[in-house]
Amino acid sequence: MTGAAVSTALLLAASRPQLSLVATPARVQIDGTGSQRVSVTNDSSGTIVVDAQRAGFALDVRGEPKIVAATRAAWLSVRPRRVAIPAAESATVTVHAAVPRGARPGDHASLLLLASRPLVRGAVAVRMRIGV
Repeated sequence: MTGAAVSTALLLAASRPQLSLVATPARVQIDGTGSQRVSVTNDSSGTIVVDAQRAGFALDVRGEPKIVAATRAAWLSVRPRRVAIPAAESATVTVHAAVPRGARPGDHASLLLLASRPLVRGAVAVRMRIGV
């Protein structure tokens, strides 16, 4: 790298936040048995370890979303369950749905939770969680 390229790379790294994750698409719909990929982008200044897990999803009496027991998401599996994403790079997580016998027709809402491992900077630990 030239001196200018190194300076530009250092400036970009310095201007990035310590923790920034983006998941796309933000909404996944799987009709019946099938799979869909979710891209997770790390727009921060260092490597972030992300845990992917399934969870149930429901609306409370006010219509606000809430996370509920994972048994409501038993149809889902997620691979990989953990991924380390270097700065300014992306990784793919695959969500697979398998409809069990005797399943009732209708919508079955669930969540893919993407949670960063805590980053410790001084006396403060920072963590981010995204629901897809």
